[in-house]
Amino acid sequence: ERIKQTENGGAKKKSKMPRGLPALARAQKIAKRGKIKGSAREVAAAVKKLAHARNREQAFGEALFALAAYASAKGIDAEGALRAVAGQKGD
Repeated sequence: ERIKQTENGGAKKKSKMPRGLPALARAQKIAKRGKIKGSAREVAAAVKKLAHARNREQAFGEALFALAAYASAKGIDAEGALRAVAGQKGD
């Protein structure tokens, strides 16, 4: 790690996230790396905004990100949880 830092002029290089990562897992990693603490209040506010949003797709994305950040804060694998429930509903 120290060798990499000296090669980069002393700066730590941010590791890139794989582009193929599912969106929900990616959002959760972004929240975790950015130390974004999701709360139930933030999730509720994002969902409430969804009902009156002009750009519903953007608002829906904000609500999903809030849920991913909340899951990250609680130590929940959001992607795995959604996959499990989708599997149950799809069977």
